[in-house]
Amino acid sequence: MKNYTSNNYYLSDYLSAILIPIILIGALSYFLRDSIIFPVIGTALLIPLLLVACLIFKRLMKIEFQDNFITVTYKFSRKIIQIKYSEIHELTHISAYRGTSRTIFKYQQNRFKKITTTSVLSDKDFQEFIIWLKSKNDNIEFKFLPSDSLVKERYLNQPK
Repeated sequence: MKNYTSNNYYLSDYLSAILIPIILIGALSYFLRDSIIFPVIGTALLIPLLLVACLIFKRLMKIEFQDNFITVTYKFSRKIIQIKYSEIHELTHISAYRGTSRTIFKYQQNRFKKITTTSVLSDKDFQEFIIWLKSKNDNIEFKFLPSDSLVKERYLNQPK
């Protein structure tokens, strides 16, 4: 069996956009500590930024596709979820021209949930993953964005 994995570590890119203002606010608060207003405003700005950073850290996960189920391991909370292939209802592949392609899995465990990850394989090899996934659950609905993507064209032209 081929070993497929994915993750959503692309969220860590957002962390750098959050950490830069946190560092700047901290430095300005230190150097302008004679004025009472800036440390108060700096603290008021830091708290929401730190909360957003914590939420992003909490969402970082790694996904492993195994024989009978998918294992989702959250990086920092150490929470592990197992999803049966029969619980997957929809897979949406979002092709990015100059960026990282994304895959969205919609599944149902008591209620509908979704997981967004980087693409399991590159766009040119993604057809291989679709065929493998269909062997696990033939009822998965596949969607592709943009509607004229090469992945969609390959999917529609595959031999039945």
